[in-house]
Amino acid sequence: MGLGEEKPYDAVSRVVRDPIRLAAVRMTELLHSQSEVFFDRLTYMAATIASAPAAFLSLVEENSDFYKSCFGFDGALASSREVNGVTFCHYALVSKGPLVIEDTRSHPIFHAVPTVETMNVAAYLGVPLSVGDQALGAFCVIDHRPRQWSEAAIDAVASLARAANSEIVSRMRARAGEPEPGPSEVATAAPAAVKRLSRRELEVLSRILAGKGTKEIAVELGMSDKTVATHRGRLLKKLNLQSSRDLFMYAVRNRLVDWI
Repeated sequence: MGLGEEKPYDAVSRVVRDPIRLAAVRMTELLHSQSEVFFDRLTYMAATIASAPAAFLSLVEENSDFYKSCFGFDGALASSREVNGVTFCHYALVSKGPLVIEDTRSHPIFHAVPTVETMNVAAYLGVPLSVGDQALGAFCVIDHRPRQWSEAAIDAVASLARAANSEIVSRMRARAGEPEPGPSEVATAAPAAVKRLSRRELEVLSRILAGKGTKEIAVELGMSDKTVATHRGRLLKKLNLQSSRDLFMYAVRNRLVDWI
């Protein structure tokens, strides 16, 4: 590399450090906030649909990434939800679409990202989040081994990212007193099959989509484990689905996270 020639990260760094972008991130009022069921539901669904060990929603600050939601982390990272230094989400900020990396260690640029070692990121799929033309962070799934990300996984993660992005923008508009754009028919109307579910089945459905297990649902709804399993079986049958993974895909296609 010749004198004065930019290093690969230089252009990304300028975006990360841009004061207007950083102001937009602060205006979300999500930095260092508590985890929330809505966002946790999205990361859980992303990891499940993509068959990935971890998923997260990052907000990129100047010197660190804050994870508003994360699934699949443990130890200190699960409690702090913060990573310092350069991450793949920095590169996602400048991506025109999903940033898809199948093998980080063999990539001429991405092999040097510190989280390849510190978080064992061998494969990365990240969708940029933004408000207006300002990048906020990314909605991501990662794997600890190299892999090909299927088109179905990329589409599903992108759909869940749009749901997260819409929620963030909606909250910012509400605080600013701006009117919300008119909701689409898809977002406001439940699919006909879902309308046939009983109240109890809908309660079980919403908790399954939030990533809760049978015992946790049973405690919340005052049911036995067997009754929860019965409602789960009935709602899957009514929706013509075979498994929870099918249910998550159905939820993404029909934007159930917008109204459940």
